[in-house]
Amino acid sequence: GTYTITLTKESIENQPTIFYASSTSQNLVAGGSLPKVETTIKINVQKTSLEITKIDKDTQSITPSGEASLAGTTYELYDKEQNKIQEIIIEENPITIQNIEYGTYYIKETKAGTGYLIDNEIHEINISKENPNNNIILEDEVIKKKIIIEKKYGNNNNFQEEKDISFSITNNKEEIAVITTNEEGKAEITLPYGTYTITQLNTTEGYQKIEPLIIQVLDIENEIIELRDWEIPVPN
Repeated sequence: GTYTITLTKESIENQPTIFYASSTSQNLVAGGSLPKVETTIKINVQKTSLEITKIDKDTQSITPSGEASLAGTTYELYDKEQNKIQEIIIEENPITIQNIEYGTYYIKETKAGTGYLIDNEIHEINISKENPNNNIILEDEVIKKKIIIEKKYGNNNNFQEEKDISFSITNNKEEIAVITTNEEGKAEITLPYGTYTITQLNTTEGYQKIEPLIIQVLDIENEIIELRDWEIPVPN
């Protein structure tokens, strides 16, 4: 806002000014108290702020993918001379920093949230009279990998590709996808960070289905899962 400051200068002790005139010697003066002086200054205080919104690159929102979490993402704020100003931890999203002096600043991610890849880009921010309030959106890419299922059926060493076999993919909340093998007995899906259960929904007649399989996505390396349906034994 706009403020007025009044500065007042006056003597603590109120002493009179004395003048002594002499015809036989020099004149003498005692200055006494100074006269009261006031000066008024008008100032304008401009509020500045930096709002940081952390989003998931895939969802383009603050909603994370899979079981990942944007909370805990850590940044460091530097001035133009590369002096560290402060550390910023994303706990509430978005987060706002108040009363930043005018100038050029740089922000760099030092720790990614759980399940995310770190952003190595350095972002420049300018706080000025014309642009006192900055809103910056920063995104991270979730860890995800391609899961490739290779499905075969048979007995002992005699296996062949098994097509049209469907699998339900669920996390700890709900079913997120159903995938089906092709002519080569392959099905694939790309999953974000988290723990998943793969459940076989059907099988070739006369063959057993596999038990539900639990997998974890913790890195970005493709994973091939070889699954076999064994022939149901026929009793004598």
